[in-house]
Amino acid sequence: MQLTEIDYGKARPIDGYGLGFFRIAGEVQSGAVLVMADRVTSWKGYGDPDPLLALAGQVDVVFVGTGAETVSYTHLR
Repeated sequence: MQLTEIDYGKARPIDGYGLGFFRIAGEVQSGAVLVMADRVTSWKGYGDPDPLLALAGQVDVVFVGTGAETVSYTHLR
């Protein structure tokens, strides 16, 4: 069997998650977070749209985990 090591460059892979936490690049982050290729920051949720709006022009897709129930949120402001 041939194993190939993955090189993420500056990106920070999401290694795992559970109730109230994410493990990102080997570090546990509690609560909601924004994960970009070069950094991880905490996020206060839908009531805190400014960090998401600051990413305009820098990202193509935003994934938002909503837990066990599906949530529809059509706009931030």
